[in-house]
Amino acid sequence: MRLASLASYPDARCNDGSNAGYYFLPTPRKSSRDWIVMLDSGGWCWDEISCHSRCTTDTSRCSSLLWPDVHSPGGILASTEPRLANAHKVYVPYCTSDAHMGNAWAYGMQFRGAVVVRSVLADLVRRRGLGGRGLAALPDRLLFGGVSAGARGAMVHLDYVRAMLPLDEAARQHLEVRAPSRPVPAPAPASAPASASAPAPDPDLDLDLEPRAQPQPQPQPQPQPELHPHLMLTHRLGMCAVPVQCLCCACAVPVQCLCVMHAGARLP
Repeated sequence: MRLASLASYPDARCNDGSNAGYYFLPTPRKSSRDWIVMLDSGGWCWDEISCHSRCTTDTSRCSSLLWPDVHSPGGILASTEPRLANAHKVYVPYCTSDAHMGNAWAYGMQFRGAVVVRSVLADLVRRRGLGGRGLAALPDRLLFGGVSAGARGAMVHLDYVRAMLPLDEAARQHLEVRAPSRPVPAPAPASAPASASAPAPDPDLDLDLEPRAQPQPQPQPQPQPELHPHLMLTHRLGMCAVPVQCLCCACAVPVQCLCVMHAGARLP
């Protein structure tokens, strides 16, 4: 993956004011209409002391000046699953210390994570062809996610990705935008032998964000509330720990979920 600078976007800046950017690897198959955008991990800071300490300890988290020209993809970007392997791949390195959500100036530093995300999406449209297939063609499919701090940023931006794209409204609606998820195997029928294995999941990439039915506990089944999609995103990316009753901050709806404090939910 090669580094692409966002120098032409004036406010797409790292903490130290250097130009933000992203790494891009085009699809090996020209016919592919799949795109993967992943936001990098790296925690964040919360006051002047923690922010200056962070940037002093690890300058690469606050500046792009030492970023290499080439990045070796990992995780989902290195998947050999056919649709993932043949997708356009985008990796957004993290240099704003704000979980990719900020647009502010404080402590003599810039916090422009949200601007960087918008600028990356705009550049993919203008320079890479995202959403440019036309309304008569099958739509492009954008898989938008992240890891740790990147997952939190992705959770916040996911519902607004289409609105960030510099396309007319018809072209925006023609684009499919989803978050990473995994198929949840259905429970085996009651008559099935205990040793019967669950059917293999469809080899095609599952992009469904809708909550999925959960297996009922035995021998006395209890109804299980559905996982809200915003919490499902962080759960699927491995950010959750213990089952609790919590409140989804994105929607103010009490749900039964698996969460920790930084996974987009708060304890009652």
